[in-house]
Amino acid sequence: MGYDWFMLHSRGWLTGTIRTMSMEERSIWADLLAMASESRVRGVICRAVNIPYTRKYIADFLQVPIKVLNNTIEKCLTDKNAQDSTHRIEIDEYGCIHIMNWEKYQTVPEPIKSRSKARQNDVPMSPEDAHAKRQALAAKYGYLEPEAAKRGAQHREVEETAKHHNKLLQQYGT
Repeated sequence: MGYDWFMLHSRGWLTGTIRTMSMEERSIWADLLAMASESRVRGVICRAVNIPYTRKYIADFLQVPIKVLNNTIEKCLTDKNAQDSTHRIEIDEYGCIHIMNWEKYQTVPEPIKSRSKARQNDVPMSPEDAHAKRQALAAKYGYLEPEAAKRGAQHREVEETAKHHNKLLQQYGT
């Protein structure tokens, strides 16, 4: 089940239409890509073929408010990729979330494909187990709890924005 990695194209990430999303929405989009990579059906966020996760499960698993998850999913359903005018995702009649153009952007070398077949019978981790695992790793390695990390990231973003603003003021005057 799944791969240990997925490709994220840096140019599109830094300068593409993804930049129309908020920082929070981009973070959730990256998490959705990771879930699609780990799925039994690569490129589709689902428990199994034609069996979707509930939005509540996804929100709990990703540790995000369900409202923000729903807003991100709605944006991904309507935003179009600049290169080929497709939406980021589609939701099928069962409720499974398909990442559009998955195969186009996720070229997988053959040796890695064969290694992943050995893991196809793995059972997905529950949100509670995933949370406990993250907390154990945080304690072991001294990571910040998610809320503290989020506050720190927001503070760093404000500082970076202020630095950038001051640099522009110096460069172009007031």
